[in-house]
Amino acid sequence: MATAYTRDELEKQRNTLFALAPKIPTENDLGRAPRINAITMAGSDAGILLRLSLRRKPKEVTFFLNCLVCQYLYAAINDAAVEGGWSKSGAHYQRDEVLSVPTTNDVNSALNVSSITTTAAPSGILVNFGGIGESLLTYMPEVIALELREGIKLAANQTGWWGKDFVLLASDGTQFK
Repeated sequence: MATAYTRDELEKQRNTLFALAPKIPTENDLGRAPRINAITMAGSDAGILLRLSLRRKPKEVTFFLNCLVCQYLYAAINDAAVEGGWSKSGAHYQRDEVLSVPTTNDVNSALNVSSITTTAAPSGILVNFGGIGESLLTYMPEVIALELREGIKLAANQTGWWGKDFVLLASDGTQFK
C-alpha cells in the first residue's frame, strides 16, 4: 500500500506547499480566527476529506487535504502538543454525530488545500488553510487538534500512506522524503 501519487506528483505538491503558503498565523490572530467546534473526515490513498464546523461564518466547510498536507498538519499538531504539554493519553478520532461525514460526492465541491501554516496557541493551534484562493485561518482547540491528528494517523495507516517513521510512500512503494 502507498499514496496515490508518483514521486513527481509528490515533489510538485511539496513545491506548491511552500510556494502557496498562506500568512503564518500569530497569537495576535487568535481573536479573529473562527473556532473549530467539530470535525469529521474520510480518508483515501489520495488524502482526506475534512469537514469542519465553525463557530462563525462560514459555519461549515469541507476541505480536501492531500497526503503531504496531512503529513505536515500531523507534525504541526504534534509540535503544538509537545509545546503546550497536551495530554496524549486517550486521544482518538471519533466522528461527530451532528456533522455529516464527507463522502465521494463531496470531492468536487471540497476546497483543495495545497498549503498550510500553523502556530501553537494557548490550549490549541492556529491553522491557516491555503491554496484555496483565499486562505482560511482557524483556531483548533486541543481536543479537536488531537482528534484530527489521530484521524490523520488512522487514514494513513489504513491506506498505507506512511512507511517507517511516518515517511510518505510514493505510488511505487518507495519512500518520499
